[in-house]
Order: sequence, then C-alpha cells, then structure tokens
Amino acid sequence: MPSLFLPQYDAFVRWHKIGATGPVVVLLPGIGFPALGSFLATATDPAFPAVQSLMIDPLGAGQSDPVPGLSIPGHADAVAAVIDHLN
Repeated sequence: MPSLFLPQYDAFVRWHKIGATGPVVVLLPGIGFPALGSFLATATDPAFPAVQSLMIDPLGAGQSDPVPGLSIPGHADAVAAVIDHLN
C-alpha cells in the first residue's frame, strides 16, 4: 500500500489507487472513516467513468496512522501532501 511519512505529524498517511487511465479523482471519506470501505464499490462500478480513483485514508482512519487531536486544517495538509507527492 502506498504511503507517505509526514514528519510534522510523525505519522504515515496511506492511500489506495484504482484505475490507470483518465483524470485523477480524489475520493475523501468523512474524518474517521476508511476510504476503501467508503468508496470501493463506487470506484469499481462499471458505470463509473474511466478515471484514476485516489482514495486517501484520513490520518487516524483506515490504514493511516493515528494523530491524536489533529485539526481539520491538519487533515487538509495531509491530503495536500499526498497530492503534491503524486504530482
């Protein structure tokens, strides 16, 4: 599973990617919910357009490491770091 270490939080954020062609769509679950459990059925549905689905587990959910007391801006920073990392 792809991951990125975020030194400012001393934690790894992890994600799943489905699809190899088309535009990238970032699918973000609610805080505290795993991305794969929230979006796997949608991302693999044949009716879903041909896209690359990037499903990011928020810190503290799914396979990402917990960061007690993380703020909403902190979660946004983690998502931005993954997107920047993937170009």
